[in-house]
Amino acid sequence: MTLQERVGQYIEASQTTMGAVADQIGISRSSLFNKLRGSNEFSLSEAFSLSRVLGVSLDEVYQLLVLPNGSQGNETRGASCIHVPQAHGPLPPVAP
Repeated sequence: MTLQERVGQYIEASQTTMGAVADQIGISRSSLFNKLRGSNEFSLSEAFSLSRVLGVSLDEVYQLLVLPNGSQGNETRGASCIHVPQAHGPLPPVAP
């Protein structure tokens, strides 16, 4: 199952719209559509919000985005689908 199919199931079950789901995530309907198609990446906060809306874990959202048809291998659907900002400079040491 793809994330797009999962969102479709959620929309049907909750009798809502793509626009309402996008509003809950904090993005436009067209932006959500493009991200589900893979044209643009979800930010980490958007992916987290989507996981909360759908009632699934962030890991499941990642698997639906990256692993085709729910496979458990290391195949990807192209570029990473969740954008995680990179830290600038080295991370500070962690206290023991």
